[in-house]
Amino acid sequence: MLLTRIAIFAFALSVSHSLGCDDTINPSAAFIPRMAVYSVLTTQSDTQFVRVYASYNPDDNNPENNPDELSVTDATVTITDGSTTYTFRDTTIARPDTSRYK
Repeated sequence: MLLTRIAIFAFALSVSHSLGCDDTINPSAAFIPRMAVYSVLTTQSDTQFVRVYASYNPDDNNPENNPDELSVTDATVTITDGSTTYTFRDTTIARPDTSRYK
């Protein structure tokens, strides 16, 4: 009885595997340029950092082929708590490791 169940299960598994889909999927959608804003705000410091950059579409979907980031200029970044608005000032911070990005 147990061998019959194992045989039926093995047969069903092999049939379902052989009838499976063979279509290749490409998870990349059409590229649409966007501005990206990234920040981790903390109450433990009076200095906050916000990163503003542009999305890019590297060749062959491989970022190693295009290590340069697209800069965003003239961006105004503000944060509000509903009554007070805080405007960030533009500051460039050098990367400590420039082996991948300049």
